[in-house]
Amino acid sequence: MTSLDLRPLPVRHSVDVRLPPSEAFDLFTREIGVWWPKGDRRPGTTLEMERRRGGRLTERRADGTRFEWGRIAAWEPNRRFVLTWTREAEEDHEELPIAVTFARTSTGTCVTVSYELAASALPRASAAVMQTWRGALAAAHRHAMQTVAVCV
Repeated sequence: MTSLDLRPLPVRHSVDVRLPPSEAFDLFTREIGVWWPKGDRRPGTTLEMERRRGGRLTERRADGTRFEWGRIAAWEPNRRFVLTWTREAEEDHEELPIAVTFARTSTGTCVTVSYELAASALPRASAAVMQTWRGALAAAHRHAMQTVAVCV
């Protein structure tokens, strides 16, 4: 009889942008409402990030109603932040810590989004989370208007 491996699955998505870490960090956090894919939120809403430890990432509707997507658990400007992703507007909103790091490279900055998916969340939740963050990182990359290879 074999046992099922229930360890969390580590997931990483990375892109290299031709910006120094301070500008990449600023673009990713301050302009999140501009570059985040519109298809991943309700029509007529904006995303806003309170840029500090304990701050929130919220979706704000035209009527002023806010839905929390997550909270900032760690905040190290120009280096990294950790977002506890909850997406309270979704049905199964378990907390998922998502780390976003900004590392200097010879061509700019490698932006990496990493998280661990619980084996119990597989496969439906993992596919949705991976698609969301892959798409978000690609959108941030396009917003930076840079064309550079994916970093490893």
